[in-house]
Amino acid sequence: MAMKLHWRLQLLGATLVAAALAWAPAAHAEPARGSYLPADLSRVHLRSPGSAESHSSNIIYLNGCFGSGCDITPGDDSSIDNTSSIITSTGHLDAFTGSDEEWQAIVDCVRDTYAPFDIIITDEDPSPADHFEAIVAGSPEQIGMPMGVGGVAPYVCGETINNAITYTFSTFIGNDIAQTCWTIAQESAHAFGLDHELLCSDPMTYLNSCDPLKRFQNQDAPCGEYQARACQCNGPKQNSYAYLLEHFGAGIPTPPSVAITSPADGAQVELGFIVRVDAVDDLRVDRVELRVNHQLVGTAESEPFIFNVPELSDGRMQVEVTAFDNYDYSASASIEVVQGEPCRKSSNCASLEVCVAGRCVPGPEVEGGLGQSCTDGLQCISGDCGHSSEGSYCTETCGQGLGGCPSGFGCLDTGDRSVCWPGYKQDGGCSVASVASSANWLLALLMLALARRRR
Repeated sequence: MAMKLHWRLQLLGATLVAAALAWAPAAHAEPARGSYLPADLSRVHLRSPGSAESHSSNIIYLNGCFGSGCDITPGDDSSIDNTSSIITSTGHLDAFTGSDEEWQAIVDCVRDTYAPFDIIITDEDPSPADHFEAIVAGSPEQIGMPMGVGGVAPYVCGETINNAITYTFSTFIGNDIAQTCWTIAQESAHAFGLDHELLCSDPMTYLNSCDPLKRFQNQDAPCGEYQARACQCNGPKQNSYAYLLEHFGAGIPTPPSVAITSPADGAQVELGFIVRVDAVDDLRVDRVELRVNHQLVGTAESEPFIFNVPELSDGRMQVEVTAFDNYDYSASASIEVVQGEPCRKSSNCASLEVCVAGRCVPGPEVEGGLGQSCTDGLQCISGDCGHSSEGSYCTETCGQGLGGCPSGFGCLDTGDRSVCWPGYKQDGGCSVASVASSANWLLALLMLALARRRR
């Protein structure tokens, strides 16, 4: 037992020395980074992600040690008792020295970082309830850590340490908002069992060559600090997003808000018109996509979100924009405009296009075009795959007048909207409505069968 303890202490010392060297800014031109210490298994309470009895809490308490600072005592890891398994003597951490505005910005940043997961970020002490605690205060030497250490956490590969205390030495970091947020996220996630990643955009990285506002990435990444190495236990690569999602579950999605500011709905537009978009998100807008008549015609990854629409056939056009945040939550907005005159027959459209309700859209000879066989909407340019006992086909919404449907198709009323359906012949017109449900497609099939019996 004594030999085992001596070996563990040697390992902890070697880890800290190596970490301090890695954190030295002069060596790598990098800011101070945090790391982890292998936890003494006899002094932590573990739970495996996805197990029947998983983590005891989903709360991370950000503790600025406000007032007189924090006294931390060696012992089992316990955020309730203020005891820590990775220190060897009682230490006192000075309070957070930044402004109230800086503190709130750090809290908001950490909250945004963990937003995709069912994790609560608070700066109010939940004790005596179970919780994870991220101390954000003081300097490393105040609890016996080497100078140059940006943060530290107990770590057991692939396991969560319930009620763990992690450290972000904000005084040493200089209360920099992005760097402090990054370190808090990395240290708290070490206590959840995550390793370092060689992926610049992820909080588990040491790399600083990209945006310092890191977010957990849904990407299989190699582990490592400044060069790739094998992951400690999660296989050859690590996906921090998938790992946390499995453990904590999904948070409440907060998709972006998006609006088309120009042109106006129903406007008459010129060839090659411009579309201007406003898109905002509580995290970050990753990209905005522009579709005209369901076809992707442009993508913008930064503001201003302005698109020059390529030259398209004249007619009525559906203009749709979709904004995505960096977790791929999305929101859309759409308008209709008219370029030139609405088409009334397919000869008004370009080659391989057909006229549907005044719009020129890809026809049956285009993969994913109107009337093409499909199994789901992802195979259709319109995003709509209709199903019947006689086949499944890509459809387009049709309307009374303005050309209706092209030759070989009829405008089939499905109950809550109308679609161009191959071989259908309707009596009279049909109306435009919203997306069809499965039940309404059954109604459509019944109507189709009745229509064919009348022939």
